[in-house]
Amino acid sequence: MKGSIWKYYSLYFSSYFYANQILDLSEYYRSATDVEVNNFSNSNLLHIEDEEKFLSMADTWIRRRIAVINDSGILENNTAARIKKLAQSCSLEIAVENNKLIIPTNKKKLKELMGFLVEEVYKGAFSKETYITNSKRKL
Repeated sequence: MKGSIWKYYSLYFSSYFYANQILDLSEYYRSATDVEVNNFSNSNLLHIEDEEKFLSMADTWIRRRIAVINDSGILENNTAARIKKLAQSCSLEIAVENNKLIIPTNKKKLKELMGFLVEEVYKGAFSKETYITNSKRKL
């Protein structure tokens, strides 16, 4: 189209974290590979009772959260007890056994846990209800 004002531009950020503060990039974040999913499932902080079922539930949404969790070091920088305590402050029940987070076999519960680990779960200041967000813009 002659004289069109539409052009294609590239925008580069040095950090996904900072870019996500400005733009909702959750749909564009990479998905964990099969190797990364397997490494995640073998984390010293996690107990997965039925690994086969967990792998079958690892859809794109879960794989994106696994990638964020792996990249952020959440599991390396926290204990199961601390994660459980933080989850309780959001009225989210997380089971811990032998200093390991028990990964739920129920997909809805698994998604709640994964959302919490990537800080997509919060408690409303007034209603005290627990919410799931799709944006993590800093105030």
